[in-house]
Amino acid sequence: MDLTLRKLKDYPDATLGSKEDCLLLLTCKLCSVVELPLRVESLDSNDSSSDESQTVVNLTPQINIMNAQSGCNVIDHSFIEDAGKRSEALKVFTNYCGIDSVTPRMLELREQMIKVLPRRIEYFKDQRCKGATQIIHHWAFKSFEDNLVPLCEIVLLNRFFMKSVAGVSKKKAVLKPVSTHMYRDATDEEFKKSQGVILLHDKERGVFVNVCRVDGSDGGDFESSLKKLEQKAGSDSSLFCRSYPNQRRIRGMIGEAIGEYSDIDALVGVSLDPNANNDCLLREENGLFFWSERTLHCLEESKVTGELKQKKMKLVLSMIALFFNILFDRDENLSEGCLLETFIGCYNLAK
Repeated sequence: MDLTLRKLKDYPDATLGSKEDCLLLLTCKLCSVVELPLRVESLDSNDSSSDESQTVVNLTPQINIMNAQSGCNVIDHSFIEDAGKRSEALKVFTNYCGIDSVTPRMLELREQMIKVLPRRIEYFKDQRCKGATQIIHHWAFKSFEDNLVPLCEIVLLNRFFMKSVAGVSKKKAVLKPVSTHMYRDATDEEFKKSQGVILLHDKERGVFVNVCRVDGSDGGDFESSLKKLEQKAGSDSSLFCRSYPNQRRIRGMIGEAIGEYSDIDALVGVSLDPNANNDCLLREENGLFFWSERTLHCLEESKVTGELKQKKMKLVLSMIALFFNILFDRDENLSEGCLLETFIGCYNLAK
């Protein structure tokens, strides 16, 4: 057994013998991580016809084929170890309260997260999206999966992850509890006019229950978005609004209510100044996010309101909101849909 496991570790594609071909070893083989660096032929512009001018170079991003069972390919588009990009990121996210340097522990935590994300995403596809191909194969969802590494690093820079996520149940939240004082109040004066992602937290039960994306649509900011949400509580048809009605409790909870809206704290996931220089989020070269040719083409062709720059920002905030949502406790999450409806459209997924 030990020899076979060692063989699979050194040679993931090795063929198992008849005595080795058991479920345990096949599982080990499927879960192997194989790095496939992209390589191209580069021709010297001074002499394109010369064989000696041809060189083989490594390109970034590098693709890690992780967890074959999940079908989730993680593109290694990292920015956290680049001092220049990291500095830009710290200036963009106005709620930042992290650190100015990267430690080995932070990189280890990032690798732990990248390993647990595929299973959480697969559950999201199967249960939240009902396996609907028009959603899980949509270019916007693919763009989200392309950017798991930078999304993870954004949360990591804000120090929202627990100290270790490797042992956390796939059903439980991997975000630090609010009692750690790492989160900022979205209703504070300095954030009222911000855009970004708000985390809705039930302070009575100590759990995150929903996310609110604020992307500037209709001139929205944190203050106006939260006012609209409070007005809808109890009267809107969404699961969250039915669960937290905007009314005082009388003789206990009624219907689907598990609390009242006053139990909800609005905390900052990420906040951006819409009038600041947020170019690092939108740059196609040397930016924080990976923009594939497919994504750019589909954004150009999409009917979403605004110029390409505005469409990009809406997609970035949608991806960040979806990422936070996947980090929540599965049984406490009251969010519905895939959080990419701006680009995918709304679907009735009721069975």
